[in-house]
Amino acid sequence: MQSQMHGLAIISMLGKKVSYEGLEHRTFEMSFGFVGEDKAGKKGETGNALVLSMEPDAASRSRNQKSCGRSIVNCSKRVIMTARFRHDVVRRWEGNPAISAEDIPFPCNTVFNAAAVKIDGKYILLLRVEDLRGHSVLALAESDDGLHFDIHDEPVMTPATEGPFAKYERKGIEDPRVTFLEGTYYVIYTAVSDFGPRLALARTADFHSFERIALISQPDNKDAALFSRKIGGRYARLDRPMTGTCGHIWISYSDDLIN
Repeated sequence: MQSQMHGLAIISMLGKKVSYEGLEHRTFEMSFGFVGEDKAGKKGETGNALVLSMEPDAASRSRNQKSCGRSIVNCSKRVIMTARFRHDVVRRWEGNPAISAEDIPFPCNTVFNAAAVKIDGKYILLLRVEDLRGHSVLALAESDDGLHFDIHDEPVMTPATEGPFAKYERKGIEDPRVTFLEGTYYVIYTAVSDFGPRLALARTADFHSFERIALISQPDNKDAALFSRKIGGRYARLDRPMTGTCGHIWISYSDDLIN
């Protein structure tokens, strides 16, 4: 049926139990699809089935002391892969991972959440690298082709140890986002401390040195990105303030990038 789609709807849901690695798991099999009308105006539905694995049945868990976490993960992989999805929104490079912890030239636990920009034909990544204490720093990677990167020997930005930023960066700096705005490269990053995560703003001309400008949010807020131009005469950013254990993406506006 060729449809003009109007929305995503749950068509049916069926609860049942499955056994995996000696444990019984509660699952929900949910059929979902797009509801719309075909060219003749006839209403209809098209969709796929998706199986979601919940935690092991309590009675089964008490009978078998295997790691629940491992069983849940494996069972989820087994049933979710039966969903009939055929296309990805991006094409993954066959050489992935482009950068792993083994590529970082100083001791670390992991590397992730990079900001990317292209300057004068060279690809620049500002990497979040978690050190052996579990605190994050920012490292610089450069590439001519956007695939094979050289990583600088030392972090290019580390948590402040003095001044007004120090107590808010005591547990690391995370998740950089780079925006070229009005002739300047701005970096929004997350300052982490016992007070919770806050957004902080810095600028750079060379990605080797950074000038901190201000803390630009209250806790808990993180993962923000500036728009590359004003909207309605004001600066705009996306951010993710947290309320309890839940976070949503909001848009914020400012006259000066700070307030």
